Amino acid sequence: MVTHASGTFVLIKTLEGIILDKTSLNIRNLIFDVIKKEDSDLAELNKNKGIFFLPELGLTYMIGKALVKNAVDVFGCDVKSWDAEWGLGIISPIDLVIELENNVKYLFEFKTRQKSASYINDIRKLRNISLQNTEKYFCAFIDCPLEYFPHPKRIKSVEYDIGKFIERVSEEEFFKSFDTIDHYNGKKLKCIFAMWRIKG
Repeated sequence: MVTHASGTFVLIKTLEGIILDKTSLNIRNLIFDVIKKEDSDLAELNKNKGIFFLPELGLTYMIGKALVKNAVDVFGCDVKSWDAEWGLGIISPIDLVIELENNVKYLFEFKTRQKSASYINDIRKLRNISLQNTEKYFCAFIDCPLEYFPHPKRIKSVEYDIGKFIERVSEEEFFKSFDTIDHYNGKKLKCIFAMWRIKG
């Protein structure tokens, strides 16, 4: 047991020997369940639509609502407030901010599809925020053609460029993923949910 911004938490050791906290894994698991269910719901409405049909802001709202609704189970604490597109005045808005009753803030940036450069920019933006009692996460929903699964270049690029500033939220060798469909062309692909905790 060690001290974390949100208090004391349980540590879990991954296959690669990396130590993760249970809260981070709780967040990862809930977000993954939300996006996978939404993908299934979209497929029921239209077999040619998957999770990448959903706009990023809509995805952010759904994830925020789910985290707030399940806050005690996820964070071990109730939520004081939460905002999407939260502005600090000196940088571009943060996609999602959740403040707990214990005054700890959780900051999230999300990206659907897009290139690795946009992932790196968001991670750097989070790193540049200096607030006490704050945990920061970057989440990417990666559209991965089957022939590149499970090693899309975007993950490699991010971890090669700024790997020392982030840690994977995964207790397994690969990030969690599920089958989906590209609504632009109807082709099958994988949605890889890559999530990193920002160090410092």
